[in-house]
Amino acid sequence: IAALSRSVAEAAGLGDEAASAILAEAGRELALLVDVTRERLEFGPDETVPVSYSGGTFGADPVLEAFATGLKSRFTHYELRHPLYEPVVGAALYAAKIAGTPLDQPALDALRMASGITAPGGENR
Repeated sequence: IAALSRSVAEAAGLGDEAASAILAEAGRELALLVDVTRERLEFGPDETVPVSYSGGTFGADPVLEAFATGLKSRFTHYELRHPLYEPVVGAALYAAKIAGTPLDQPALDALRMASGITAPGGENR
């Protein structure tokens, strides 16, 4: 599916309307999953829920745009945040945690700086 999604994103970039519709629907469906998760986690109706994203699917601009729009169109409060780390770093963090040696804050800061992910406005987070 990941390889197919790259082809769909490429076709959308070349103006294929069906491919663009597929990507937009994917973004809307992902927003719906966030909404269902919010309910299952029993967040209150007035609580703001921080939401982030990662992975190749969000590399397609139409997916991320539809996802953000889908979150904004809900009657609840979401705060869409840029990812702090690359997906591979998340896997390493989880591995360290389950091994019983979670990384401390200086190590996390070093990973964030090394990843090159920057916050809006250009500053590293």
